[in-house]
Amino acid sequence: MTVDRPERELQLAYYAEQGVRQLDPAPGGQGLHDLPLSMLMGFMRWQPVQSLLDVGAGTGRALSMIRDAFPTLELHGIEPSPALRRASVEKWGLAPAQLIYGDASCLPFPDRSIDIVCSFGILHHLRYPRRALEEYCRVAKVAVMVSDANVFGQGSPGLRVVKRMIWGLGLWRTANLVRSRGKGYFWSEGDGIFYSYSLFDDIDVLERRFAHVLSFNPNRQSRDHYRQSPQIVALGHSESFVDPVGRLPA
Repeated sequence: MTVDRPERELQLAYYAEQGVRQLDPAPGGQGLHDLPLSMLMGFMRWQPVQSLLDVGAGTGRALSMIRDAFPTLELHGIEPSPALRRASVEKWGLAPAQLIYGDASCLPFPDRSIDIVCSFGILHHLRYPRRALEEYCRVAKVAVMVSDANVFGQGSPGLRVVKRMIWGLGLWRTANLVRSRGKGYFWSEGDGIFYSYSLFDDIDVLERRFAHVLSFNPNRQSRDHYRQSPQIVALGHSESFVDPVGRLPA
């Protein structure tokens, strides 16, 4: 995961100071993206794959969980933070070569070279998330899974209506510049630098690349993910979950 300067330096400093503590849950606890990760591993049991790339792999916790479930899988991770790459070795026992420095918008892999590309909570840290998602689709051979923010499902019902009105009037970028005092990005102790982002804004990138795109709400029951879910999981893949005679795979 990368952000443009000076955001990039600020975000790397944030991870160097407290990233491991912020990114990894307490022992025995659950992470924000654990359910999407479990869903991905369930998909991988149905659709056998040989390789996986985690973009913005952080401390390598997700990769270590995948490694434990699929010991023969070829695993790769992209992570620009030296502190987090060190944690992947020291805390989760990954090989140093498994997590490498890289840019989400320019992945160092050929077209269709990795079976599954995934990222968990990365796109809302990027100034240009669409470029990154296009790279995921370029590199992926079988599927892309993304778990990320949906700003239009966050906040009170009234606030969500106001957000959609601002978006509909074409004033979203202007409103964010005003709120951020011209920076375009925001800061929190729990997340570092982030942007107002909805994965739904870029889901058409997955729809152009894959025959099937599924979206999930991992937080709470809702019939309208766009208006009610603060987090969205999207899975784009080439194969149907239903065989030609209409039966689900065993």
